[in-house]
Amino acid sequence: MGKLLSKEIDHSSIVGDLIRRLKNEDISSTRKLFKFAHKMLVKFSYCVENESYTAKYYKKLLCTLESLLSVLKTYQGNIQLPLLRTMNSYLTGNGHSAEGTPLCSEDLAAIQVLQIRYADEIHRLYEDFKILFEMESDKKYPVKILSRVEYYLLKLMTLLERSIFNANFLGKRLQEWNVRLIRKENQELYN
Repeated sequence: MGKLLSKEIDHSSIVGDLIRRLKNEDISSTRKLFKFAHKMLVKFSYCVENESYTAKYYKKLLCTLESLLSVLKTYQGNIQLPLLRTMNSYLTGNGHSAEGTPLCSEDLAAIQVLQIRYADEIHRLYEDFKILFEMESDKKYPVKILSRVEYYLLKLMTLLERSIFNANFLGKRLQEWNVRLIRKENQELYN
């Protein structure tokens, strides 16, 4: 029933805001994070073979980076870009998704579930990188200078914080859109 009613609902302001946010911030931020994580993966791959004393640490770092890259690739390919296409089609196609079917609250709820999973996974990876950073910074030196690994981890964690913020913001805006859509569907249903 919601799919039939959604044709009559105008949410172009919130959809336009979500499109701008995805295009201008979220997608570019995800790409920047992906490129930097890939750069770290390449840069520290040699350490596993060349530094036997710290090989275990570097293996953990590389494994965590590979997990991050996989999550980012999945997120961008299965959530961000399809969501952007769907919302563009929604604005130009009179309330329809990219597949030509009207969007309804159930569709948005499914997108929200995926968004929450991504945010949780990115947060978990952030905590893993934080532990690695703490392990790296626990070394006792008379003068504290950031090591190369600490520098890269700190920058990566900063990019991850931005990604977490973007994911949470997008999730809240999707939830706001969904609440409006549910309210309108219910109102139309009882009229």
